[in-house]
Parts: sequence; C-alpha cells; structure tokens
Amino acid sequence: MKKLQLLFILLLFSSAGFAQARQFTGTVRDSSGSPLPSVTVKVQGRNTSAVTASDGTFSLVLPAGGARLQVSSVGYSAQNVNVNSNDNDLVIMLGKSSAQLSEVVVTALGISKDARKVG
Repeated sequence: MKKLQLLFILLLFSSAGFAQARQFTGTVRDSSGSPLPSVTVKVQGRNTSAVTASDGTFSLVLPAGGARLQVSSVGYSAQNVNVNSNDNDLVIMLGKSSAQLSEVVVTALGISKDARKVG
C-alpha cells in the first residue's frame, strides 16, 4: 500500500513539471532588417506583455503549449504570430503602415490663467 501511495505522489509531482511555462526570447525588425525599439509584444488571452529594447529584443514567459503573440508599434502594421513551445530566438518582421495620423489635439486640462496675464 505504501508503494502505491509513493508511486501516486511521484507521478503527481512529475506531471506538474511538464506543464510549466518557459522563457521565450525574440527580436523585432523592420522590413530592411533594422532592429525596432519600443515595440509592444502581447500574449493573446493572458496579461503578459513586453516592450522591445533598443536592439529590438524582448523576453516573455509563455505557456508550455505555445501561444499567439500580438506585435504592434506606431507607424508599423500590427502582426499576429503563432509561437510553438520549442521555438526560441524568433525574428519578427514588421512592415511600415500606410495609415497616418491626420491631426493632433493638445489640451491644457485643468490649467486656468487670469485674463490679464494671458494677454
């Protein structure tokens, strides 16, 4: 009976080790191959995200079965990338976006001045 209990406990702890998340690294580059800094990389369906460093690299903790990454940056087309659990050092290429900002509105929220000081 004790051998059966020991075997059960051993199997329980060994199976938990296989279902753990792992560290994933990658690089984001533009269409010419230059690294892109400040790109947001999110894991779909989770509260996990990262921002690329100045050399375009990022690091995330992914679930063991793989995940789908959302990669986006201002001025570039957003991209969704499927990542397997055995992938590592993935290079993601972003193309420039044709959409441009039409206008920028700057407001002074809550700032008030006397009429005689303004002008």
